[in-house]
Amino acid sequence: MQPNTVRRLRKMEIGDLETVLSWRNHPKVRSYMFNQDVVGLVEHTEWFLRESLNSKKHILIFEENFIPLGFLNITQSLVAKDGVWGLYAAPNAPLGTGSLLASEGLTYAFKILGLLKLTAEVIAFNDRSIRLHSKLGFRLERTLGNQHFDGQKHHDVLCFALMATEWK
Repeated sequence: MQPNTVRRLRKMEIGDLETVLSWRNHPKVRSYMFNQDVVGLVEHTEWFLRESLNSKKHILIFEENFIPLGFLNITQSLVAKDGVWGLYAAPNAPLGTGSLLASEGLTYAFKILGLLKLTAEVIAFNDRSIRLHSKLGFRLERTLGNQHFDGQKHHDVLCFALMATEWK
C-alpha cells in the first residue's frame, strides 16, 4: 500500500448511477451476474431509488484515493443479525481491487452493522468469486443444484457463509 493511500466505502449517490451502470453492464461483470441482461438507465435509477429507501439495504461504493473502483451491496435480514452480500470491482480496476473491496466490506458488515453472519450466493462457474470467498474464510454451506438458468443452460449455485467469530 502506498503511504498515503485512502480506501473507503461510502454510500452510493445519485451521481454514481451512470458509473455503476457502466460497470454492471460491462461483459466482464454482467456475465457473472444472476441477471445477465443489459440494464437501462431508467431501470437502474428506479432500482437505486427503491433500494435507497430500505434501511436494511446498504448500497456502497468502494474508493481508493477518492476514485470509485467497486460496488458492494449488503442486505440485512429483517430480524436476525445476518446479511447477504454481492460485490464487484470496476472492470478496469487494478488487480487485487476485489480483495481490497471485500476486506472493507467485511469490516463494514461485522464492525459497523454488527452482523453475526454474512452469506453469498455464487454461480458455480464464477471461479474468481469462489476463490475470493474461500480466501476470505467463507465456507461452503450448501450447493443448490441447477438453480440458475442463464438462458441456455442450468448452473449450480454455491452458498457461502462467514461468521463474525470466524472472521480474521
